[in-house]
Amino acid sequence: MLQVFTLGNNFPDNKKMLGKLYGLRTWVEYSFRQCKQELGWTD
Repeated sequence: MLQVFTLGNNFPDNKKMLGKLYGLRTWVEYSFRQCKQELGWTD
């Protein structure tokens, strides 16, 4: 029960963290795609 309350209290902070993680995911996928193209591993 305490975890639910804590999650509800920190929701704006959690949204920021999730946004940063999603941005990091996009950056990693883009970089990986570039590396694959440089190495000739494209599909």
